[in-house]
Amino acid sequence: MRERDVMKALVLHGFTGSLDTVTPLGKRLEKEGVEVALPIMRGHGTRPEDLFRVHWRDWVADAREAFLKLAPRESDQVLVAGLSMGALVSCILAAEFPNRVKKLALLAPAFAFRSRLVHLVPVLKTVYSKWSSTPEFADPDLLSQNTNYLHFPIETFQQVLALTQVSQDLLPHVTCPVATFLSKKDPAIPIKVLRMLDRKLGSGPAKRHVYKVSYHELLQDVEAERVIGDVMNFFFSRSSTERRSAKA
Repeated sequence: MRERDVMKALVLHGFTGSLDTVTPLGKRLEKEGVEVALPIMRGHGTRPEDLFRVHWRDWVADAREAFLKLAPRESDQVLVAGLSMGALVSCILAAEFPNRVKKLALLAPAFAFRSRLVHLVPVLKTVYSKWSSTPEFADPDLLSQNTNYLHFPIETFQQVLALTQVSQDLLPHVTCPVATFLSKKDPAIPIKVLRMLDRKLGSGPAKRHVYKVSYHELLQDVEAERVIGDVMNFFFSRSSTERRSAKA
């Protein structure tokens, strides 16, 4: 039996994101015979107001629950992919379950933000209750397909910022092979996060995939097929460590 026939994968959406943002990758994995879990993290998939008072630990708990349901045994191997905030949660799982996370794909990882307003969140939340969330596609025709929240509680965004620090602190404990996927035109995430990841990952510099056209929603935007293909190639290519083990 081929490895991919018995492989499992966990795919995590981002902050304010619907499952539509990650379903294209999930479907491609399922097409290859992979057992896939696409959990909805707390406060998502309903209405923006349900994000109010959600803590970053809730998102990690939801992802962990899905992971353990998918891979209950120590011997289970899981491919993990996370988009935006989901990439942060993915890193926490990889640090927590180093023997079970086989490979880690970080798509538009939200370890930093382009907007200068991010630094003013503690002040802004005392004046405003919510923040608009603009759909991010290079192709404006794709906006009609957007199912993400169009606004969110500013107070809850502080939890995203806390999560960036928690997950960043755990990067030295991420020892599985890692690949990063980010567009130079992403209006939310700066390209500098890739350099930070290369410095801090316990597994060493990640395999980089940088795109020139897409915006933030990599799995839905104009280069989606290329992005998905790159993720699949990373997941199913053999690392140098695996090749050495096979020869031993």
